[in-house]
Amino acid sequence: NFDENTRCAFGTKSVEATFINSNYIICVAPFSDVVEKPIPFTISLNNQQNSKDTLFYWYLSLIHI
Repeated sequence: NFDENTRCAFGTKSVEATFINSNYIICVAPFSDVVEKPIPFTISLNNQQNSKDTLFYWYLSLIHI
């Protein structure tokens, strides 16, 4: 039962996750003004309880050449 309640949270912003298989989901990171700083990342299968592992996501500044 993976549906719109399967979500990824990047700090305080939550997005819907796409379930691929029991080991793999896809989440598209939302826009953030916070860059080059670790943002807490969690996963929820029911949009209520989040994963407990401490994982961080980093937004990086756009590189210009």
